[in-house]
Amino acid sequence: VKKSVEASLKNPWFGSPTAVTVRDASTGTVLYEHDSSKATTPASVTKLASAFAIAHSKLDLDKGLTTRATLEGSTVELVAGGDMTLAEGTGDA
Repeated sequence: VKKSVEASLKNPWFGSPTAVTVRDASTGTVLYEHDSSKATTPASVTKLASAFAIAHSKLDLDKGLTTRATLEGSTVELVAGGDMTLAEGTGDA
């Protein structure tokens, strides 16, 4: 993991500063960190919107949503679980 992530971080496309945390999805064990405690600008507006929605929702923040990974050929796709609209009682789980 370290070798792969560090090679990617050398790509100028990522810009600077870049902070990374890679965790084992099953155990939560940190597999790699780079400047993970450094305050940085989120990589997308979607992350800002998600953070706002979570902060103002009634979600139990101690309970995670299930995300699964699928592999087709050489393509890995992450499939998020839970109610993507955060519409308690009315959303589509």
